[in-house]
Amino acid sequence: MAEYIDILLSEGGQSLQNDGNGDFKVGDASNQLMYYIIVSGTGTWKEFPLVGVGIEQYLNADVSPFVLGGEIAAQLAVDVFQRVNVDASEFPSTLYVNKTEFNFG
Repeated sequence: MAEYIDILLSEGGQSLQNDGNGDFKVGDASNQLMYYIIVSGTGTWKEFPLVGVGIEQYLNADVSPFVLGGEIAAQLAVDVFQRVNVDASEFPSTLYVNKTEFNFG
C-alpha cells in the first residue's frame, strides 16, 4: 500500500492535529485518504469526477459484502491503492480495509 505523508486531521476530520510544539502533526495519511474516497461519492472531486464510493447509498441497501468490497477495492485502485483487502462482512456497522477499521453505522 502506498504511504502518503501529509498533515493529519483529527478523528472526525474537523480540525488539524497539533504536534504539541505549535506546529501541524504530519504522518502517514493513507487511512485518511481511503476514508475520504469511501465516504465521498462520484462527482465530489472536481479533478477526479469518477472517484468515490458514496458509502451512504449502501447503508440501507440490500447489497452483498462481496459486491461492496469489490466496489471499494476498485475505487481505491483508481487512486494507486493496489492489493487492497476489503472485509465488508460486518457492514454497515464496520468495514475493514487492509485491517484498518472504518465505522459508518
